Amino acid sequence: MKRITKGKLGDLVFQINPTEFTRSTAGVYNEVASPGMHKPIIVYGGGSNRTYQFDLYLNKRHANPLPYNIQHYIDTFERYSEHGDIVLFTYAGKSQRVIVESVDTTVLGMDESLNPIEATISLSVKEITL
Repeated sequence: MKRITKGKLGDLVFQINPTEFTRSTAGVYNEVASPGMHKPIIVYGGGSNRTYQFDLYLNKRHANPLPYNIQHYIDTFERYSEHGDIVLFTYAGKSQRVIVESVDTTVLGMDESLNPIEATISLSVKEITL
């Protein structure tokens, strides 16, 4: 089984690490109350867009250097999320337009100037259709 290792979100290339991600989707259901019925009628309201969740582990001291410093990754992903930017998410040769729903960052180490040198960034992105 081939593992997904490379990804791209907007202009930033990275390795999905660990090399796994979660993809989820669901249907939307509505409850319609009807006079005289004890329980509402359940009506299918449509599908939802896929959501992808994955972690990035970034380490400045890694043998393969990052093209940007870690703070640039953090700032860019947070900007995508806060501004609702539509970006291209590419993995395994497939690309989708997405919005970044959430960014959770854990800084694991800093240098003398308090710049992150190691961090884990957990991302949740949602596919969109135009």
